[in-house]
Order: sequence, then C-alpha cells, then structure tokens
Amino acid sequence: EVHALGDDYQLCLEYMVNHISPASPQFQDYIQHGDASRFASMFVKWKEIWPAGGPSAEELGKLSTRKPAPPVIVVDLADGSTVPLWNTFTDQQIDINPFSEEGWAFTEASLKSLCEQGRARLIRLDAFGYVTKKAG
Repeated sequence: EVHALGDDYQLCLEYMVNHISPASPQFQDYIQHGDASRFASMFVKWKEIWPAGGPSAEELGKLSTRKPAPPVIVVDLADGSTVPLWNTFTDQQIDINPFSEEGWAFTEASLKSLCEQGRARLIRLDAFGYVTKKAG
C-alpha cells in the first residue's frame, strides 16, 4: 500500500531514532544472552553512564524525559540477573545507542529500508533530541 501511495504522493516517513520495541529480535536476543549477545552494546546501560549505579539527585533533576519517573527500566535477563537500561519514554520503547556498532548498523539498515521499501522522499527523525545520553 505504501508503494502505491508513493506513486501518487511525495511521502514523508517517520523513524524513531531513539528506541526499539522490547519485542524486537535484537532486544529479545539481549534478554536471552545478556552481555554475550551481539546486540548488548545497542542498549544503554546505566552503569556505563554512572558507574555508581545511577545519577545524583542533581543530575536527575537535569534530565529531560517525557515521563514523571526517572529514565530507567530494570530488565530481567534469562540468567536471573537484572540490568537497569535507559528508558526515556515508556516500557514499550527501549532506548538504543545508535553510536555503538550494532546500534549504528540497526539505524542504517532501518533508514535504508524506509528509503527503499517506503519510497520516502523525506524521513523525519523522531526523538532525535533524546539520542545522546551522558553524565554531566
């Protein structure tokens, strides 16, 4: 249907550059294999930003999110361990690190797919302002 629309209209498609579904194959692989998953670097672990485990009250007050709670989701891995991951929006949107090798590959493949399959002339990068995550 999108192809047919592309014949008659100039399409603008939207790409969620900031996050991925928890049902995605990449996230499910991470749940099963933890840090041994080839997709492990794709997800933003709090310990990578704050080695002590989380932001100070001052840092937390400076974070910009779209929910009243801190931007974290605690994920249960298959081995029984838990990992706090960055989560800007909802539990159905797991933040990715597009600067990691797998995150970049995912982003590039997604954008190429939108261009090739969606026949888009313009792609809007939604949540682009939430891509960078760092302390300070």
